[in-house]
Amino acid sequence: MNTSTLAQIVAQRLKISERKAKFLVKAFFEEMAEALARGERIELRGFGSFEVRLQKSRVFRHPQSGQKIVLSPRPKVIFKPSKLWSS
Repeated sequence: MNTSTLAQIVAQRLKISERKAKFLVKAFFEEMAEALARGERIELRGFGSFEVRLQKSRVFRHPQSGQKIVLSPRPKVIFKPSKLWSS
């Protein structure tokens, strides 16, 4: 499913125009991205939660040159599904 398909479904369920639905979907995801950028945790009951964690620095080898490269620590978004989705 992509954003356009989601907007079509929202438009049908809420009986609104597709243009308004696209605006709502876009605003929703923009707000989620901004909240994660601020380091906030997002919990959607019955779906799951998103949070930003710091990924440890790591060393790896460049596949062509064999040179060792160190990746510095960086933020990473983690998704944990709701217990409703686990069996």
